[in-house]
Amino acid sequence: MHMDLCGHVNQIAGLATIYLDLNSTHILYTNTTYILNYPTCLLCDLVDFRGVESLKAGNQIECFEISKVLLYEGDFLLVVCVCFRKCDVLNRGLSGYNTRWANIVLPRLISRSSNVENTIAVTIFFGANDSALKDVNSNQHIPLKEYADNLKSMIQYLKSIDITEDKIILITPPPLYEPAWEKECIAKGDKLNRFNSTTGEYAKACVQVARDCGTEVLDLWTLMQKNNQDFSSYLSDGLHLSVLGNNFLAAQLWSLLEKKISTLPMLLPYWRDVDHQNPEVSLRGKS
Repeated sequence: MHMDLCGHVNQIAGLATIYLDLNSTHILYTNTTYILNYPTCLLCDLVDFRGVESLKAGNQIECFEISKVLLYEGDFLLVVCVCFRKCDVLNRGLSGYNTRWANIVLPRLISRSSNVENTIAVTIFFGANDSALKDVNSNQHIPLKEYADNLKSMIQYLKSIDITEDKIILITPPPLYEPAWEKECIAKGDKLNRFNSTTGEYAKACVQVARDCGTEVLDLWTLMQKNNQDFSSYLSDGLHLSVLGNNFLAAQLWSLLEKKISTLPMLLPYWRDVDHQNPEVSLRGKS
């Protein structure tokens, strides 16, 4: 199976497939339906979840996201597992992108022709790159106000193609563990280019945008630091999520997705329920 930049899928009929591209960090899970998707197992900037109703037409969940993670470590893959045979999870992982760039490419990733009427949820996960310090990392830095405006613009675009605000979930950037990330920066000959306090301002702005626009929000920055807990184990290098961090994100996100997905029918019967002597009856509905 292959999916191009615009989200076109060449399908293998009847097969649930994971397409892995380790270079671009893209992950695709699909059940023979035309869908959009994003990368890295749920460290997504934008994700589209659509519940599968049949082998020919299904619902989708779309994810748009910011960072890259080893595919077998990501929380996106965990969400794919729990949505298996109910939703196609479409993930676009845009490593290094900020909201300015994401706002530009969003219409290429999700359009009215993308079967949006079956969209169950869209997650938008940006901020870790936008919050980079301007004087150290001007290429990725986005001013705080523009960051908020870009999120609002993406929400407005999704609404313009009939993806309503109740289907949109914003995810704040995770906290930054400065000691570990500073080591990464120094190893590359750079200075520390982010502060956790600055990232927190972007997280607060993301939460406010969700309130203003009527979307749901997952405040990852706050949740990972709740009760002053040590959050360093949630990050592989101080910035990107570790295995534990992805598990944490998946659990928190699932608490929002479960109510949207729980009532969807499962695609095809459980294997123990298949009539092994006459499987056509179970699998095709024919005698």
